[in-house]
Amino acid sequence: MSDARQDNAREFLRTIVPQGALEGTAEARDTLASGTIPRSWQVHAEAAATKIVEGQPLNEAEAFALEAIIIPDKRPTFLIQGGDYRIDNATWKHIDSDKVRSVLKPAIAAVCRIEIPGHPSLPYAGTGFLVGEGLLMTNRHVAELFSSGLGRRRISLIPDMKTQVDFLREAESEAESDVDEKQQSLFPVAEVVMVHPYWDMALLRIDDLPKGHDRLRLSLRAPDDMLDQDIVVIGYPAADPRNPLDVTNQVFGGVFQVKRLQPGTIGGSGATARQARLDYKSYDKLVPTMLHNASTLGGNSGSAIVDPGSGQVMGLHFAGEYLKFNCGVPACELAKDARIVDAGVTFEGNPQPQGGPYHGYWERTGEVQATAARNGSGKGNEPKQPIAAAGLSDLGATVRLSVPLQITIQLGEAAALSADA
Repeated sequence: MSDARQDNAREFLRTIVPQGALEGTAEARDTLASGTIPRSWQVHAEAAATKIVEGQPLNEAEAFALEAIIIPDKRPTFLIQGGDYRIDNATWKHIDSDKVRSVLKPAIAAVCRIEIPGHPSLPYAGTGFLVGEGLLMTNRHVAELFSSGLGRRRISLIPDMKTQVDFLREAESEAESDVDEKQQSLFPVAEVVMVHPYWDMALLRIDDLPKGHDRLRLSLRAPDDMLDQDIVVIGYPAADPRNPLDVTNQVFGGVFQVKRLQPGTIGGSGATARQARLDYKSYDKLVPTMLHNASTLGGNSGSAIVDPGSGQVMGLHFAGEYLKFNCGVPACELAKDARIVDAGVTFEGNPQPQGGPYHGYWERTGEVQATAARNGSGKGNEPKQPIAAAGLSDLGATVRLSVPLQITIQLGEAAALSADA
């Protein structure tokens, strides 16, 4: 197996097990003891424990056994059924209390799956969650599957592509026969309110929501002040070919595409374990993200990263790397953009909008739109036709189209150009 995967597995283990649990061979073996996996895997895990203490390289079977025990035990996922969850894991038994449950159940009700029925290859686009009156937050790369445009103006849904959200889609609801109840969980997407030019974030307007529907408030707390504190990701993980399928099946029990509670902590794993933030590539630029280490998969794009103590959203999940870290857009950073506040996003406390690295991207977006308007046709902003994709929006793939490029330079009356054009 690759040296990188060995290193990642070792560092992941050292990050999430109790301090001192790997000081000796006996302690390491006790840490990896599990009655939930086949004995053949346990033998390999014990061998891995010995090698980790002695600093020896792991073989493929040992690395798999290590991941198949540690990840489900320390970073498990729990099915949500009937708007509730049940914890059968000792590590996370504390979030099974009535106090935490009273906080998380309303958050669960505010999270939905974004559906694109009739898409040629995708069962759904990703996850979203309510952040205002009929206002849904998700990822920009999710919204791009069914909309066109960038910014706040000249953005639209792709014609003839029905887009809707489903606040259920739980494991038990797949076989439900109560059609009336099922229909009440589905609501159409009326419009795209914003596609942010800097953050991987978009806002959608949802039609026909009943008044008083649960919504989430975004926190103003900085991730740096919450390193190692518990979070839960609430979303819709899907089978993800980027991760080892045998380990994935062990963690998720072979059940995908339904609503789950996925606990973890703020901070990464391994080399990034003591970091709450990381500059991570997003749309060909580095952005200051928040890190978390819950077990996520494709389909979790647009998931809410929630503080189980307050129910507030700490961030918007948008990317992850196996055994390393997951990245979210920090909620406190979104509060700094007046356009997001003015759109109706609900924050906890009083956000104080200010300038940020995104300001120039908004300016360039405005220039592109203004130039298109002056040219009359608005080329480049017409609704585009859907492109068949290989998998869910969180699979990390980028669709690149090679097109002829013609540039005309006119000396005289100045016209604004930008790299975004």
